[in-house]
Amino acid sequence: MNSLGYGISYSELRMFLSSAAEHAIKTQCITETGGLVPDNITHKRDGGQLVVGVADNWDHNEKTTDGKGTTHAMTSILVSPKVSADRQIPRLQRSTNRSFDKNCVPGGSLCSITPYRKPINRPCPTFEPVVSLEEVNPTVTPAVTQSRLKELLYSFGRCSVFCDDISERSIYPPWDGFHAKTMFDATASVSNVAFNPIIMATPTDYSTIYTVLLRLKECMNALGQQYAPVIFDMSLLAKALEIVWCNRDELQGVIPCEGGMHLLMSVFAGIGYLYGDAGLRHLLSESGVYAAGTVNNILTGKDFDRALTAFKIIDEALNSRLLTNFEAWCIENDIDLDEDLGMALRNIKDINSMTVTEKDIWGNIATTKLLPLLEEFRTESRQISPIFKLWDEYLTRVSEPLKLFISSTREPDWTVHKYSKLCLLPLLFASNRTSYAKNMTVQVLNMNRLPREAEDGFLQGLFTAKLSSGKFNNVWLDYTLEATENKALKGTGGIIGLTMKDGALARWFLSRPLASRYSTMFHNNVCHKNEKDGTHHADTKAKRENYDRNVNKMVSMFDSSFVDPFNTKKAPERLVNFATCQQSTDEIELNMLSCIDKGEEMLKAFVSERLKANQKAQTRQ
Repeated sequence: MNSLGYGISYSELRMFLSSAAEHAIKTQCITETGGLVPDNITHKRDGGQLVVGVADNWDHNEKTTDGKGTTHAMTSILVSPKVSADRQIPRLQRSTNRSFDKNCVPGGSLCSITPYRKPINRPCPTFEPVVSLEEVNPTVTPAVTQSRLKELLYSFGRCSVFCDDISERSIYPPWDGFHAKTMFDATASVSNVAFNPIIMATPTDYSTIYTVLLRLKECMNALGQQYAPVIFDMSLLAKALEIVWCNRDELQGVIPCEGGMHLLMSVFAGIGYLYGDAGLRHLLSESGVYAAGTVNNILTGKDFDRALTAFKIIDEALNSRLLTNFEAWCIENDIDLDEDLGMALRNIKDINSMTVTEKDIWGNIATTKLLPLLEEFRTESRQISPIFKLWDEYLTRVSEPLKLFISSTREPDWTVHKYSKLCLLPLLFASNRTSYAKNMTVQVLNMNRLPREAEDGFLQGLFTAKLSSGKFNNVWLDYTLEATENKALKGTGGIIGLTMKDGALARWFLSRPLASRYSTMFHNNVCHKNEKDGTHHADTKAKRENYDRNVNKMVSMFDSSFVDPFNTKKAPERLVNFATCQQSTDEIELNMLSCIDKGEEMLKAFVSERLKANQKAQTRQ
């Protein structure tokens, strides 16, 4: 408001916030354990869709004299699609007090939690029906096939192989823009996000997690929903699963789920662990695309947004080298693909107007002619060169599932999403990401046993959130919490400076939903923004040029000082780091070339020796 020339005295602001907090207490339904049922999420009987809860820790290191007494709390939100226009904002009854009584908070106070007593014996998961090894074998469905063909089209279109004339070369946008332009359906509504009051207690404590589960379950039940999916990061999810396994009657219908953003961070760290010293670290830094410190953060999973872009650029650079050498192999073997492939690529060069028929033509040519030849080239080259085998394995068993996982979130597809998660499990086992590997295996099996109501919601794409209009921009639900409540807490007008003041802190959380609705409506009426639903928000001229420049920098490294891992004519006989040419030992070469296979063996051993064995033991008891 200040930037638009409006102002308000501090006393009036405090009066307004107190009035909003009191209004929230009077008008919102309060659950048994102190949860607030949000009024901006539609009840199921009125057409409301699946509501999903998200919880995560929130930390703030205040500058105390001894470093103690800093804030570590639990935040949570409820997410559901917007099914109707915004309701009229009510007129508030003016409060008589500028201050807010902290004892008026539902549940007693922001520090109130429901105590939880851990069982003596650690609980184990149970599955109905019984687990089978076939469940951890990825099944390629038609949706998965279409997604993989789209990735193949992108790779061929971007590197412009089999194009004789420069005029035929593609002008495909970068990955996000390409997917946005090839979406045929973008009718999903923007999500409603409801903030829940913060719980000022240690977030990793069992009692705190138990309290969150109870409150979110009660809120969803009050909204007419029988089942309550709740998203956590892995450290909280492991404890939430134990609590649900021990309290099946009390927490009936609660479905703890993993957060996709935190899973990706673990995958990034796993890629860095296995492939960082095989050349990726040097490729990222010596190409000049990223600084050395940033590269370390990318390969340890600590810089999420940069890692998302970095691994897409790496994939494009490596695929460019693979397809360039594939074209040379076709020429050497007198295989003429120019006519069929060139025609298909020319027909859909303008992806803005790509039709379903053109898409089907591409799928037919790729399936009947291109993929068999590409597989023949890969099989032949894997037998010749160990470095080809390593990086082809990376592209097919790591990078492709990673891209499918991201695309099936941006453009929600539950079938492809489950497939890609299952394909990434061997990487987690092979890279010693033990907690994620084991708990994600349990989660993959649990997702095969979802109640019908929850599964129908996920099939509609409600395992993601949409924070703004546009295409190909859905996000993971744990990312949604970080981008909404956790960001608001630390941003301008947040709770920094209030964490030691219980009354002011309680007033902020109770008044925030109503205050944000006033702010949003005021901003929308004053600042009119033209949304371009047909494009991705990152598909601008400047960002395209920057992305293309970074891809070209990496590709050029293989033309100069780096070993081209896909050129079998010049590839070394032993496995080497493609940047430094340092040769690996026999043991390292054997382990690197079989690491994903070994991870797959570990996955199946875990299912058969731990999950199936435990279930049989419980059945006998």
